[in-house]
Amino acid sequence: MESIIHLITFEDDSTKVQLKAVLSSLAANVKTYSNEQAFLKYYFSSTKGAHKECIIINTKSSAAPSIALIKELNKLKNIIPIIIISGDSSIESCRNAFKSGAFEYLTRPLNVNELLNIVSESFLHYESEVEQFRTYISLKDKFGKLSNREKEVMEMILEGNTSKEAAEKLSLSPRTVEVHRSNMYTKLKIRSLPQLVQEYDFFKKYDLRAN
Repeated sequence: MESIIHLITFEDDSTKVQLKAVLSSLAANVKTYSNEQAFLKYYFSSTKGAHKECIIINTKSSAAPSIALIKELNKLKNIIPIIIISGDSSIESCRNAFKSGAFEYLTRPLNVNELLNIVSESFLHYESEVEQFRTYISLKDKFGKLSNREKEVMEMILEGNTSKEAAEKLSLSPRTVEVHRSNMYTKLKIRSLPQLVQEYDFFKKYDLRAN
């Protein structure tokens, strides 16, 4: 799988050529962008998960433009790791960057080996994020196939209710609850309650994080 590094430089930075040369040592395709719009044009047209990717936002001074772009990408449910290189070494900027979702925040003078190690780590992180995202989409599709009544029965089961208890609370017969439970297991392609708990917990946690 091809590795792509997106290098975004908001300011006229003489280090851009040097950075590209350094990053190319990772056998990665380094794409450069001079502004947010140029990168977003690529972002909207690309197929997520087709490559290992990371984003490096390079600014001479203030980290504000970098953080603003991260927030913009967050609205798009971005999962590509974002590394900020900035001349702003203040604790506040660093804290704001991580709070916004930055993968790493580096300040000048830049340690080249540290940068290369972090980029390599970001590729591994991205692969993990892609796998989790695909699992989430698959589970979202599965849970979306359940009828409202099947969802009610599922929630009762997940709360620890027996079929009899669920039947009483839903004003149904135990037999009807068992039928809904069987249909639910079939639609979700699960074989046991522990599997249901594991998949549902993953789905809800990821859904909460994504939204």
